[in-house]
Amino acid sequence: MKTRYAYGTEIEYADDLAHDRLGANATYMDMIIKQLIALGHTGLIETVKKKPIGKPVYAVVNHSRWIAHCDYCDSAAAVNPDGGFFCLTCLNLKNNNRSRPIIFPENYKEIETELIKREFPRNRNWLIGEPITNLIIENAAGGIL
Repeated sequence: MKTRYAYGTEIEYADDLAHDRLGANATYMDMIIKQLIALGHTGLIETVKKKPIGKPVYAVVNHSRWIAHCDYCDSAAAVNPDGGFFCLTCLNLKNNNRSRPIIFPENYKEIETELIKREFPRNRNWLIGEPITNLIIENAAGGIL
């Protein structure tokens, strides 16, 4: 299966990664479960499926994909606007192995609209709190309207 995640013409979400890696009907939760099984942590599967709790993480755009950084271990993972954050590096141990809430900016679709104008996925980046006007100015400076 050819992977297009973060190389396409859209800003990608965690489910897009799952589609590329596991098939068209796969979800990111399916990927997490597959990884937990591979790591021998099947006992965490039901815990991961529960409603996210604890300290939220913030979504950012990195190279044309929505991700969140784990402030417990400095890893990162792809995210969905309606999902929970589960770090497969530290297994959210400091959050009792529970998924954490994700905070997306209210204007995330506007952010995507500005970023997708950029030709190269590596140039499609947005940080927490960055005003949309910064993206518009950067685009204009690069000759993108």
